[in-house]
Amino acid sequence: MNKKIFGFVVLCFMLSFAFVACNNDDETPDSNSEWALFNDYYLDSIAAEAKANRLPGDLNNSKVTTIEKDKWSIKSYAVQPEEDLTFTPNKLQQVYIKWIKDYREDPQECIYPLYTDSVKISYKGKYVTGEVFDSNYSGEFNPEIAEPTTMALSGLIQGWAAALIYMPVGTRAELYIPYTMGYGVYGQGDIPGYTTLVFDLYLDGISHPAGPDDRKLKAAVSDEDKQ
Repeated sequence: MNKKIFGFVVLCFMLSFAFVACNNDDETPDSNSEWALFNDYYLDSIAAEAKANRLPGDLNNSKVTTIEKDKWSIKSYAVQPEEDLTFTPNKLQQVYIKWIKDYREDPQECIYPLYTDSVKISYKGKYVTGEVFDSNYSGEFNPEIAEPTTMALSGLIQGWAAALIYMPVGTRAELYIPYTMGYGVYGQGDIPGYTTLVFDLYLDGISHPAGPDDRKLKAAVSDEDKQ
């Protein structure tokens, strides 16, 4: 979509949404219907772009070893029923990953987080309008001066967890997360319900719990994944 046209649509929508918000004291999910429709329309456009520019060989359960700027991966937390071989996750069951940059010295050196790990991340969260609502760095991202935050992967929103277990350490991506994998119909804090979340996310490292091994999950690319 042309950026100028999209910007005009966003502006018109924000004005109409502000008017509705000022004239409606009902804080139930139904009061966010216009915002929900706007986010749903935006997610449709993201899903279409992701499918058209998906990395070759990217499957829901596969881990990429080489990423390409502006290419996409699509990951889902929905489990395919054994009896339904035609099952396809819908857009609200998937997180869309647009690859930004690979900072690894050796692209073939792939270490992925396990769900039991803690991750060291730099991030900036935005609404689909472009407004930033959260960030742990200021200005333009620079990995040399960034001070990543360490978080337990199991404690993160579903969209982050679904994406991070497929992100190699040292890569940066933009995540598009539907409200069903974010803050739901009621939202959280200043984030309204039905919000599609956009995160610029850099995975700096992993902290592994103590155990009999170092808990590193390296790339295990099977012949099937390479096809």
